[in-house]
Amino acid sequence: FSFGDANFYGSMGGQHLNAPVVGIASTPDGMGYTLVGADGGTFNFGDANFYGSLAGEHLNAPVVGISLTY
Repeated sequence: FSFGDANFYGSMGGQHLNAPVVGIASTPDGMGYTLVGADGGTFNFGDANFYGSLAGEHLNAPVVGISLTY
């Protein structure tokens, strides 16, 4: 869902996820975002680039958030 003046670029709604989404980070220009799951899976929408994922890897603790740097 998008609220206010936020743009909607996509979601994982209706898709089976191995772990819940726990964070979202916007791209610098606001034209995309990356979602991250507790298992380290990443989902990119809009102009957000894919740089990798930890999905399928053993984690010592669940992921609890995300921060993008460019």
